[in-house]
Amino acid sequence: NSNLVIAGPIITNEQYSYAVAHGDPGGFLAKINSALTAMKADGTFQRILDKWLS
Repeated sequence: NSNLVIAGPIITNEQYSYAVAHGDPGGFLAKINSALTAMKADGTFQRILDKWLS
């Protein structure tokens, strides 16, 4: 959309997190951590940061 402009650089260093059930009965935390590790290793994580949070 040509009517949209970038307002300026991001001025926050917010951290994001995920909540899992106490005791994590489904092993969801391990799955999240595994996915994030893979995304960091193949560059996907950085590309997402660059596109949406830079």
